[in-house]
Amino acid sequence: MIIKHAFNPLLLQWKWTTSRARNSDGWNICTLYADGQKVGKTTGGNYDMRGTAYGQFIEAQYQDRLLKLHRRAGRRVSVSPSGEYKRLKAKKLHHWSNHGELYGMTAYYRRGEAKPFKIGLDGGCGFTSMRKITRAIGLSFKWHTEGKATTTGTLTDKKL
Repeated sequence: MIIKHAFNPLLLQWKWTTSRARNSDGWNICTLYADGQKVGKTTGGNYDMRGTAYGQFIEAQYQDRLLKLHRRAGRRVSVSPSGEYKRLKAKKLHHWSNHGELYGMTAYYRRGEAKPFKIGLDGGCGFTSMRKITRAIGLSFKWHTEGKATTTGTLTDKKL
């Protein structure tokens, strides 16, 4: 869901709950809300769940800005016309010296095209990597409170 920036800064709130679904074995659930609207959710454990929910939000909300940073993506994937994915090395696609600068960011290219059609973010690699990408697209994040069930912070758009 893409939300309009009615407020700057934007209040982000992560809520932690436990799944009560059948056969879920009580998995953790991390849900991200931006100004009260649900914008990211992940379940499970053993990875950065907060970073994953945050990455989902940034990927959906700021795709246009992310596409401008495609040369700095840590990973590049080529997509064939039939929909097959193939990981590319920087040398095969372009000669960029800063390949891999933004860890957790993947650029998806159609074969034969120089610009990607989509940028994906893997927040499971760590919240720190997502914050670095956030800064690169002109946003500033600040923590406020961190509790057992809720964590809050603000996201400020420097370009507004």
